[in-house]
Amino acid sequence: MGRPPDHVNAELREYGHPTVTRSTPANPTPGAARPTGAACPTSSKIPCDITAGMAAALRTSMTQELSTTLPRPVPVTRAASTLPQTDVGLATAVGIHDVNEDQALVATSRGQVLATLQPTPLTAPVRDRALRLLAVVADGMGGHGHGDLASALVVRHVATGMAPHLEHPRPFDAEATLSELLSEAHLQLRDVALRGGIEPHFGTTATVAWVEWPRLVVAHVGDSRLYLGRRGRLRAVTRDHTMAEQLRERGLTEGPAHPRLESTLWNAVNGAAPPQVELFEEVLRPHDTILMCTDGLHGALGEETMARLLWKSAPAPGAAARLVEHAKRTGQRDDVSAVVLRFEGR
Repeated sequence: MGRPPDHVNAELREYGHPTVTRSTPANPTPGAARPTGAACPTSSKIPCDITAGMAAALRTSMTQELSTTLPRPVPVTRAASTLPQTDVGLATAVGIHDVNEDQALVATSRGQVLATLQPTPLTAPVRDRALRLLAVVADGMGGHGHGDLASALVVRHVATGMAPHLEHPRPFDAEATLSELLSEAHLQLRDVALRGGIEPHFGTTATVAWVEWPRLVVAHVGDSRLYLGRRGRLRAVTRDHTMAEQLRERGLTEGPAHPRLESTLWNAVNGAAPPQVELFEEVLRPHDTILMCTDGLHGALGEETMARLLWKSAPAPGAAARLVEHAKRTGQRDDVSAVVLRFEGR
């Protein structure tokens, strides 16, 4: 992990920059919930004494760490002709608040990176025959308005933890590694909450995609989503960790539930309780498309609309931008983010 400059280190020492040890996933504690777009209860007695300088230092440190730890361009070990051309798009838009609490990142084994943490154009073209690819979407919430720090910390931790696997094609257990990283991120957020006097329920969703062609591994916490697009249709790979979805799975309700239940999470990466990381695996095919998004997108647009917009805009950057634009047109008040990955023919 890269070291920030001395003036940032000083701020982080004052803040108590956390050191994290390995951990294993634990069962969730119901109640780690959040209403979409709402902060944690204002009745909390916990003071919020994190300073603007400390928050700025964290953001600066995370940006610098990403730039120094994500992979440098390396040669592809497999014949390029056996790998599909990958087209990547990322777009995000802030909601009614001043700060966008969504974070997203895409990094390839060839050193191509798009990230909301970095000052790079989000529509910059990323087209490559990369053997390995990492994508993360996170939607921060709560904690006296520190949801953006929560999502940024989690994306940073996952990115730096997976960087060696992007750069060096050695066999490893992707499911276990991703689960560990998200559990470690919980410890980071818990430490930040304790040291900074922040409401411990400040946290984030996290949906992580690891592609080692043709294998897709997904690690998921919360209600951001990953869809697999194939032959013009979208299929949700992940399931929402909301109270409403839990009721539907248990047969206690059918169809849409109360809006409050639809947006209340029982599972998140936060400082209050360890997350329950749900894992999924798929085998990708040439011409498949992956859509990863926060609930600001899938809460505003139905699956048929998202599928139509995806295939109406062929290049991935245009598709991501069009999806976010249409979600904002509905009057969506939440932050909106989309990552589009297209695996074109060989």
